[in-house]
Amino acid sequence: MTNLARRAAPLALGGLLVAGGFLAGLATAHRAPGVAGLGDQGTFEVVAEARDRVRSAAERPVTDADLADGAVRGMLGALGDPYARY
Repeated sequence: MTNLARRAAPLALGGLLVAGGFLAGLATAHRAPGVAGLGDQGTFEVVAEARDRVRSAAERPVTDADLADGAVRGMLGALGDPYARY
């Protein structure tokens, strides 16, 4: 075996191990508890239901922009952080 091959073999093996670990992580797709993925169904289902109920029961017409603005302000308020701004 040449000197170059002796140095390259551990690097190649390490690369294969890293790639294998990455692929295993993708295959199992585990997430930390409570972390919603982008594709999760129902994550904001309650928000959509609330929007529909508010729009149907409101005294005056309410736009989606008004409701989105209120939702964001409510989320920031739920943080309890006086420095959180929108």
